[in-house]
Amino acid sequence: MSLKTPHPVFRKLTFAAGFTAALLAYGLPASAQEISLLRDTETEEMLRSYETPLAHAAGLDPVPRVWLVAGDINAFASYGDGGENIFIFSGILLWLKVPNELIGVMAHETGHISAGHLSRGEYGMKKAMIPMLLSLVAGIGAMIAGAGEVGMAIMGIGQSYAMGQFAAFTRVQESTAD
Repeated sequence: MSLKTPHPVFRKLTFAAGFTAALLAYGLPASAQEISLLRDTETEEMLRSYETPLAHAAGLDPVPRVWLVAGDINAFASYGDGGENIFIFSGILLWLKVPNELIGVMAHETGHISAGHLSRGEYGMKKAMIPMLLSLVAGIGAMIAGAGEVGMAIMGIGQSYAMGQFAAFTRVQESTAD
């Protein structure tokens, strides 16, 4: 019994399905990704004491919860568990030199919450997905028609355009949060 080589269209559709699955996995929200919380009462109280006046100055009530998570030098704000949250990665505590630097990072994340960026992020992602999905469909069409390299180029161009569009969207949000 000899094994047949899969039809070229089948190989192209298999590639397109894998590409689409990768795009969907990449777009998972942070809440669907595993985060390792670090619990320390004194550190949590310190972070809360820094965040409370920032939240009040930004007009936020209730005060966002601040979480310390294992990881590199980063921080982000998110919405979940009944309210806003700020996540501070443990690496940032080792890297920053004075408390005011940490307060500045927390003020930036509080700015994201205060400006409503948490609810607008999904809009920016959806807007960027439109050209990517259109290029995916056009690329698959080109591949099925026998122009595999052209199809790959179309998909690459669409992905690059979408990433640029989303980067422009997030640059405005980062600037506003500052």
